[in-house]
Amino acid sequence: MSKRSLFYLLIILAPIFFFSGLQKYQEEALAINISVPVRVFDGQNFIENLTKEDFLVYEDGVPQPITAVYLIKKTRIIHQEAEKPRQAETSLPSPNLARRIVLVFEINEFLPKCEEAVDFLIKEALQPQDKLTVITPVRAYNLKGEALQRLSREAIARQLKEKIRQDIWRVNVELRNLISDYKTLMNSQWRAGISGQDILYKIKNLKFLDEKQLIKFAEILKNFDGQKYLFLFYQEEELLMKKIFDDTGQSEFQKMQFIKDIRFDVQKIKRLFADYGVHFNFLFITKVKWSNQLMDVTEFAPQQYENFKITGEFFSVFYNLAKATGGVTLSSQNPEAAFKKAVEVAENYYLLYYRPLNYQADGKFRQIKVVVRNRNYKVIHRLGYVAD
Repeated sequence: MSKRSLFYLLIILAPIFFFSGLQKYQEEALAINISVPVRVFDGQNFIENLTKEDFLVYEDGVPQPITAVYLIKKTRIIHQEAEKPRQAETSLPSPNLARRIVLVFEINEFLPKCEEAVDFLIKEALQPQDKLTVITPVRAYNLKGEALQRLSREAIARQLKEKIRQDIWRVNVELRNLISDYKTLMNSQWRAGISGQDILYKIKNLKFLDEKQLIKFAEILKNFDGQKYLFLFYQEEELLMKKIFDDTGQSEFQKMQFIKDIRFDVQKIKRLFADYGVHFNFLFITKVKWSNQLMDVTEFAPQQYENFKITGEFFSVFYNLAKATGGVTLSSQNPEAAFKKAVEVAENYYLLYYRPLNYQADGKFRQIKVVVRNRNYKVIHRLGYVAD
């Protein structure tokens, strides 16, 4: 197959539209069943011998009747238990195990271990019926379903890595130029009093993943009828900030001014992702090259400048988002190992259905809690849903 033909198997998305369907299953308009993917662990080990009777589910603190429980591995049902339909015209929940996998790269350098993570996904983890979207700071790519039938996985992985690498390189070059300008300004600032704040904001704005973008991702995934997995690769970063002093000592004013525009409405985003059934996984890459290589405080005046981690606000948001959706947060210098672990967690789960008592479509958020009877297991699942 020609290189040109291969390109058309990766479609640039602007925008993306999927099929309709929320994480609610309706029985002939007679009853509503809420689906909750649940993962149960004893330490690091997934527990896979639980039955319907082992689970308790609460909605806003009130016990709810469980309709069905399915044990899922990847895209296969291993075990299932369900109550009998109460009426002849009703049917049992039928899980849709189709998977939409989304990889988001908010990084400044496409590390070799990031490339190996892509190799692992394409060559080992991706199932023939899966749909894949890859998002870089520059654009988004959609792997067409027939690609796995028409091309080798090696060829698909090779081209996809090249596209990600090119996009990251574009941002890398822009970042290097801004940092070079900033260093020049700071070296002259002691004499001329020139401020580098504008450049700092340009550096910050290279990060494309803000609240608006997160909401856009959620809205895109909202109408996909199946299981939705988002894996965010996020690289730790530092900037060199000028210390500000006042009558009482060092002031945090400059830092606060810098981070104020990157604050998120965490509660809103958590509920949105949970309601849409997106399984969000946060992979925090702790290896920092930029601060040591390009912006070292020792190059300037340590008494006037300090290294400031700009990822703190983002880390809190993404950590809480993963927790609210039943996903994981993993910090590692090895993106491949973190990604493999996150995929392993995502692939094994119980899909639990329950029928809310006195359901009312009032647009209010309903909080879900699932526990295992008489066991001290770790249970993770989505926070809840909006009754609409």
